[in-house]
Amino acid sequence: MPKYCPECGETVKEGTNFCKKCGHKFFEKVAPTPTRTQTNSATEDQNKHSGFGITALVLGIISMCLIWLSFFTPFYFVVELPMGIIATILGAVGYWGKWKDKFGLAGFILGLLVIVIGMIFVLLVTTVYVINYY
Repeated sequence: MPKYCPECGETVKEGTNFCKKCGHKFFEKVAPTPTRTQTNSATEDQNKHSGFGITALVLGIISMCLIWLSFFTPFYFVVELPMGIIATILGAVGYWGKWKDKFGLAGFILGLLVIVIGMIFVLLVTTVYVINYY
C-alpha cells in the first residue's frame, strides 16, 4: 500500500523519513494494528485466575456453607477457623500479589466473614451456656 506525503501529496516509499520532493520530515511511525491472535491472547490473559485465588474462593465458599456448624464450638476451632484463615491469606496473596485475581478478593472477603461470623456464633453459644448453667 503506497504512502503519501501530507504536505505535497508525493508518493513516498515505506520506511523513509523525508519526502524527496518537499523535504517534509515524517515523525510519526504508524504502529501495526493488532492481529486477531494478539487480541485473543490479551483477553485470555485477563481471564486466567491464579491458583491462590481459586483455592481461596473454594475454601471461602465451603466454610461459609458450613458456618451454621459454628454453634458447635469445637467444630469451629478445628475446621472453620483454619479454613477461614487460609482462605483469607490465599485470597490476599492472589489479589494483592502479582496476579490481581478477583477470585482472590472474593476468597479474602469470604474468609474474613467466616472468621468474624463464626466468632460471633461462638460467643453467643458460650454466653447462653454460661447464663443457663451457672
